[in-house]
Amino acid sequence: DDDMDVSYEGLLRLAARIGDAKPKNLPSEFKANLPRGVYAACEAARVDDRCAICLDKYEDDHEVMGINECGHYFHTHCFETWLDLASNCPVCRRELTPADYRFDPNAPPASPSSPISLTSYFGTLPPMSPIPPVVMEEETASRTSESLVDDTPSSPTTTPEEEQYRPPTVHYEASI
Repeated sequence: DDDMDVSYEGLLRLAARIGDAKPKNLPSEFKANLPRGVYAACEAARVDDRCAICLDKYEDDHEVMGINECGHYFHTHCFETWLDLASNCPVCRRELTPADYRFDPNAPPASPSSPISLTSYFGTLPPMSPIPPVVMEEETASRTSESLVDDTPSSPTTTPEEEQYRPPTVHYEASI
């Protein structure tokens, strides 16, 4: 659009008209109910010895805060800062749900009860098909009529030196 005003003043007017962009953060009333405790007393947090946000080692007296469903814990101040900008786990990107707001400090680390949803980040993805096994030709391998490798002779313009440095031929087996 040629008529759009992209000057500083024009962008300020546009920002005033559409408002501020707000991050997808977690409401403070939910943050207050997330599992918290002292690292030494929190069995679920002791799975890791470092905060995945700041990468500092936990000390026994550090305050930790975490997510019930995926079992990831962080320094309280690190995780609260993270939750000011996001509403998911910094490690596995799992969206926080109401199940995360209940806390038993002596509970063992939880494993995800359902697969992690990436649709909020990437949209709906088609299922991936398995990668077929790879068969590589070896210079010393014997060739048979049933071999999967390419048995066509090399071009007549190939010199013995070039033939020596020829990369292996790769074939994919069809999976049925």
